[in-house]
Amino acid sequence: MLTHGQTDFFIQYIDPDSHTVKRYYPDFLLQLEDDSWLIVEVKGDNLIEASVVQAKAQYARQLAAASNVSYTIIKGTDAEAGRYDQLINSTGF
Repeated sequence: MLTHGQTDFFIQYIDPDSHTVKRYYPDFLLQLEDDSWLIVEVKGDNLIEASVVQAKAQYARQLAAASNVSYTIIKGTDAEAGRYDQLINSTGF
């Protein structure tokens, strides 16, 4: 799990409320068996549509596409229940 201050991996984004550049530390950066990379964010179901979460996702997807990396958000309830269908289906993992 990636956390602020413990990794150099972050994504810069523009906060939709303050209009300032901030750093976003996704939850996980996975290297898959085929040597590709996947950025994973686990987010509470009620937060997925929040403007700041969507801003982070937008910039993460742009970075991922430019770097030949994949990005996905998993709902917290799906993660708690061990349902990783979206993760598996988006990567072929």
